[in-house]
Amino acid sequence: MRLEAGVAGDGDRRRTKMRGAVLAAFAGEVVLAALLRLYRLGSNGWSNTYYAAAVRSMLASPHNFLFAAFDPGGFLAVDKPPVALWIQTISARLIGFRPFAVVAPQALAGIAAVCLLFLLVRRHFGDLAGLLAALALAVTPVSVAVDRDNILDSWLVLVLLLVAWALLRACETGRFGALLLAAALVGVGFNVKMLAAWAILPACTLAYALGAPGPARRLLVRGLAAGAVVVLVSLSWPLAVDATDPGQRPWIDSTRTNSVLDLAFGYNGLGRVLGGFGNRARRAGVRRSDPAAADTPASQAVPEAAPGAQGPGAYGLGGGFGGQPGIGRLVSEPFAGQISWLFPLLAFGLLVPLARRERPRRGLRPALLALFGGWLLTYGALFSFSKGIIHAYYAVALAPPVAALAEISLAALWRVHHAPGWGAAALPGALAAAALWSLRLLSDAADSEAFLMCTVGACAAVAVAALLGLHGRGARAAPASALACALGMTAVFAGPFAWSLNPVFGPGRGADAAAIPEVVRAGRRGRPGDATRIEEEKLAAYLTGERCGERFLVASTSLQAVATLVIETGQPVMALGGFSGADPILTLKEFADLVRSKRVRFVLVGRGGFPGPRGADPPQKEIVAWVREHGMRVPPEAWGYATRGNRRRNANAGAIGSSSPSRGGGLRPSFDRGLELYDCGRALAEVTPGSSSG
Repeated sequence: MRLEAGVAGDGDRRRTKMRGAVLAAFAGEVVLAALLRLYRLGSNGWSNTYYAAAVRSMLASPHNFLFAAFDPGGFLAVDKPPVALWIQTISARLIGFRPFAVVAPQALAGIAAVCLLFLLVRRHFGDLAGLLAALALAVTPVSVAVDRDNILDSWLVLVLLLVAWALLRACETGRFGALLLAAALVGVGFNVKMLAAWAILPACTLAYALGAPGPARRLLVRGLAAGAVVVLVSLSWPLAVDATDPGQRPWIDSTRTNSVLDLAFGYNGLGRVLGGFGNRARRAGVRRSDPAAADTPASQAVPEAAPGAQGPGAYGLGGGFGGQPGIGRLVSEPFAGQISWLFPLLAFGLLVPLARRERPRRGLRPALLALFGGWLLTYGALFSFSKGIIHAYYAVALAPPVAALAEISLAALWRVHHAPGWGAAALPGALAAAALWSLRLLSDAADSEAFLMCTVGACAAVAVAALLGLHGRGARAAPASALACALGMTAVFAGPFAWSLNPVFGPGRGADAAAIPEVVRAGRRGRPGDATRIEEEKLAAYLTGERCGERFLVASTSLQAVATLVIETGQPVMALGGFSGADPILTLKEFADLVRSKRVRFVLVGRGGFPGPRGADPPQKEIVAWVREHGMRVPPEAWGYATRGNRRRNANAGAIGSSSPSRGGGLRPSFDRGLELYDCGRALAEVTPGSSSG
């Protein structure tokens, strides 16, 4: 009895020590994730000024908050649902409207995603798989970059992981309420980024069928009820907005019909997949005037390729931001360096069931594998073959399933490695393949990554040789094998970790929601200098000083310019035609009525004609022509447009003619677009639209 008690006590102590070691390792991973996402977070500035301006506007009134208004006057609503922006607005209300307030919520969402992935994987596949999955997500380059930005995808990822958690709880407990919670969370995800959240539904359906207890008929009935909840929660806000009198709410940006449903299923839905709906990618890259650029960091919109990139379209610089559609899109730039580091581990993980001669079966483990596998395949296929505008940072939606499946595979390969048979070669083969792929990705930035490449290659070579040499030597070789495996994992994680540092320490960070290596980033145009900031301030000061009771500070064909004005002044502005300029918001008569009633006075227009998409004639072309004919052009030097000498000096400094962020990031006023300012407050009282002069 004493001997048995002593053995049991030793076992309990070992388990306690193991549990403490796991918790300590997990705490270290959380700290690492927090440092990567929070350190120097203020260096990103306003990030994307389209969303930052919306937060400033939503702070102005409950009306703007409800409808996610882009401008304080409630003229235009952003082209995304409001949930993530609501969170940013609440943050700004609590700690003040400043860059940290609008970016920090995404960083916290990213940290929460790392914790949640650890809990999900550890519960069903053990401590090792959970720790590796959390580490992989923590250092995934695109995840770090997006979590340090104010774009909405961080919240989409967190919501999808919450869906996975609730669904697996429904499978584990058989509770109908957990399934309905998962369905409601999918609806919340729809109100974060619309149909991007619905793409997880096939994976959820398969996982529930494999993991939930009970007869098929009951599962079918519950699944149909959950589908109804998905639709109900998803469409609650869009239907409420569409049911509101259009005269009592903002125009829905990037739509022709002023409908959120049109936005969800058109531009943000089928338009992304099939092209069209104002959402086609261009062969030579997408102009910043496109509506899709509204959720695109400015630094990804530079049309020319950078040094070290793999030809046109690399690193999100052309080819519609995401390269050409096809089966190889995710392993080509700009996607490859953001998400594909662990892809070889996924392929080798498929060998584990073969080595164990396992057959497919039902249960919680198959359900989790089906959920993450379906998630990866569905989103991967959408991103690979979509013909519309797809941005490289969308790959953040792939980060959780890639991290989970790759590290579940690695943990399984470690177990197979100690079993007799050909499966023993799978682990060193996987580590070698992953290291070779890392070297391939790092070679695109060889000038700055040479030491890292040598480190990855040396660690991988030693690890593979040691694992092969130590196999079959029994328990005495286990510690050495574990050390060799750890060295191999160092080679695997070194590349993504190094790239995840680029958003933290990289030069000219700005609104770059991609972890671009320094040698590539250095080829981009730099941040604007003091002259550009003076121009911005001078424009805001001129418009504010000349304002004589008009409702709108300025109307503009450039949403970028008025976005900065909203952030700087908090005053109502008018973005004619929305982000692209193609939205039919106002007719010429309606605009002239606004001018005559002294609600609009100043108008910013492009000197060379309105920069509409694809050279089409937007609805605002008549308005622009009318403004030029009847308005008085304000001398450029009066409102801040650079003189030719200043433009030359600023261009040399990387300020003029770039899409770089200003004073803390985002889309700066488009002085490089050749904007002209017109004063329409003089001699217009008797002008009637439709006359020979109008």
